[in-house]
Amino acid sequence: MGGNERLAALKRARERQRRIEAATARAIRAQTTVQRAVKTREASARKHDEKVNAAEQAVASAAADLARTCGSSDAAAEILGWSTRELRRITRTAVTPNAIRGADSRANGSTP
Repeated sequence: MGGNERLAALKRARERQRRIEAATARAIRAQTTVQRAVKTREASARKHDEKVNAAEQAVASAAADLARTCGSSDAAAEILGWSTRELRRITRTAVTPNAIRGADSRANGSTP
């Protein structure tokens, strides 16, 4: 009967090895999924940050343009319902109007 016991032990060892390999494959797939999800989240966060920065830049540019059009930061701030200090803080980051017009026209397919 020693042969049957060895055969049974070998069968159990093979089954255990198969379970180990299957569990290893599942763990590797799960880790790959996590890594992919992290990369996707990071890319999404970067895109969101870029959109927010672009929107902030547009606000700053529009506020600066309003202040130039009004000829006064005080008047522009009053129109917007902001304090003059807030308007000046925001418009410090504004790009030049020519750069915006050029970017807008390039986006529309025309030349500045």
